[in-house]
Amino acid sequence: MTSKMPNLLAVVALVTCAGCGTIMRNPPNSNVYGGVRTDGEWIIHGGVIAIIDVPFSLTADTLFLPFDLYSVANPPPSNPLIGWKSIGTVVCKNGEMSAEVSPLPGYKGISDDVQNYVNKLPVEHGPSWDPVRRRWCYWIEDMRFYEDGTGQHAVGFHIPHNGTWWGYALIYDKDNKRVKAVRFIEGHYAS
Repeated sequence: MTSKMPNLLAVVALVTCAGCGTIMRNPPNSNVYGGVRTDGEWIIHGGVIAIIDVPFSLTADTLFLPFDLYSVANPPPSNPLIGWKSIGTVVCKNGEMSAEVSPLPGYKGISDDVQNYVNKLPVEHGPSWDPVRRRWCYWIEDMRFYEDGTGQHAVGFHIPHNGTWWGYALIYDKDNKRVKAVRFIEGHYAS
C-alpha cells in the first residue's frame, strides 16, 4: 500500500493543478487563451514546471472560448466621464439605508435625481450573524459634479464593495434631465 501512496499523491497534485493558468489568469476573461498565455509567462520567467499545465490550460481555454469571445466582443462599460471637467464636489451624507445629497446651486433637478438614484441602490444582505442591513449608498465615496463643455452635466461617484471599486456616472442633458446611468468597474482591491 505504501508504494501506491506516491502515485496517488502525484495524481492528486496533477488533477488539482491542471489548468491553473486558466484559473489564475488576471483578470478573468481578459483575452482568448489567457491560461496558455499565463503558462507561457510562467515558463519564460523560470517556472518550467508550468510546462505540465499547458495541455490542461489549452483544454480549459478551449472550453471557455465561447465566453472569452463574448467578453472580447462585449467589453464591460468603462468610465464615460473620462475627458469631462470636474467642477466641484457633491456632499453626500451616507446613512445605513439612505443618503442625503446636498443641493447643487442652480441644479435642483439634478440633486433630487441623484438623491433618488442612490436611495434605490441595492441593499446588502450581510451574513446571518450580522443583522445590520445597509444600502450600497452607505459606501459612496468621492461624489463629483462634472461638465463636458457642451452644456451636459454629470455626477460621478464610486463605491468600494466586496473587493471591487464600482463606478457610477449619471449623465444629464442641457435641460438637466438624466439621459444615461452607467455602472462600471473601476478596479479591484483586497477585501
